[in-house]
Amino acid sequence: MNNKFVGIIRKYDYLCVAFCLIAIYFLIVLSFGYLSNLHKILFWSLDAQSYRDAGEWLLGKTSEINPITRPFFYPLLLVITQASKHDYMIWFFQVCLWLFSGVLIYWSIKTTTPKIFLAVAGVIIYASNLTLLLLTLNALTEVVTVFLITIWIAIVTHKEYLREYYWPLLLFVVGILTVTRPVFILLLFVILIYLTIFLSGIL
Repeated sequence: MNNKFVGIIRKYDYLCVAFCLIAIYFLIVLSFGYLSNLHKILFWSLDAQSYRDAGEWLLGKTSEINPITRPFFYPLLLVITQASKHDYMIWFFQVCLWLFSGVLIYWSIKTTTPKIFLAVAGVIIYASNLTLLLLTLNALTEVVTVFLITIWIAIVTHKEYLREYYWPLLLFVVGILTVTRPVFILLLFVILIYLTIFLSGIL
């Protein structure tokens, strides 16, 4: 019976990881009643309000802000998710990104090491970051940034499978990271410099 149960878990391990992450998420969020106050929490910080204002500027609804104060990608996502006029769509979108990030971390570790406990440990460490979990309730860039970083890690750890698509995908993801959080522009420059040197035949 135990062997059969273990076999089912191994066969559907990704679903099991997703289920455990969802259970952890709602256990924490519902136990503190955060969802009932989502409309108060989502844009409570000045940063979240500035992203919302930048999104309204993108739609041409206001001209009172300086558009260069915020990168455009996250405000654009807010505009798209707010099309339904419900704050819960923003929350649902960010929860999905949080969930996909956890599953992607599990997949990246599992496919690069034969030790399954390392993949499980990686997910446990990820899920134990309560700050990131609770940030799904705020209109801030952290959840999107972590999701993009997990994609970047997945690309880097599977270079041999991507072959000619490796560098275009890597540049695309780092480019999106840069227009989400400008701090990543340094990483983008490093990659571009490396590619320029590599393609010129110096290395």
